[in-house]
Amino acid sequence: MRKIKIDIVADVVCPWCYIGYARLQRAIKSLESELTIELYWYPFELNPTIAPGGEPLLQYLVRQYQTSEQACRELQEHVTQLGFEVGIRFDFDDDMAMYNTRKAHQLVQWAMQHRCQQALIERLFHAYFTLHLPIDDEEILLSMATEVGLDRQLCEQVLKEPSWSGVVANIETQWLQAGIQVVPAMIIDEQHLLNGAQSEEVWVKQLREIAAQPHHSRAH
Repeated sequence: MRKIKIDIVADVVCPWCYIGYARLQRAIKSLESELTIELYWYPFELNPTIAPGGEPLLQYLVRQYQTSEQACRELQEHVTQLGFEVGIRFDFDDDMAMYNTRKAHQLVQWAMQHRCQQALIERLFHAYFTLHLPIDDEEILLSMATEVGLDRQLCEQVLKEPSWSGVVANIETQWLQAGIQVVPAMIIDEQHLLNGAQSEEVWVKQLREIAAQPHHSRAH
């Protein structure tokens, strides 16, 4: 069976990344008899300068996009409906905050070595968008990491060692240099780029077309 690798550049506080991932998962499920698809997650911090404890989400969005509170609320309603269509419960309210995600990304990169990135990413998305947990909090992050089978003591080291923060920063720089400026960005077999929360239908069509092409794997 043809194997396809998809690198996903994303942030866990990006609703479009969550929706895009859910749509991709539906496409993968519908193609499971035709293709084997492996996902690898890479960091892209939307808010690297936010201080510990976060910032009220609505306030952040108004400032970041130079728009009105009403426009932000309407966008959140739209996102909520799109999420509902793919089984995501977005639960936006005025108490929700935007958080720094550097430490979350440190654990996600560590999880790659242990083949549990996907389980951790799903917990992070759900924790932030549905449960409103502060995902810059080390105890929250460690709890999720141990739930997916990672060793707590090793994860504590990953969170505290500056070198792991540097790993995330270096990966982000590499993607920026490669031209990735918006997320989600999904790179198929290191050759084909799909930006944004593409529909399930687009994914199925693209993956079938790519699977039909001769595959030349690149050396890492």
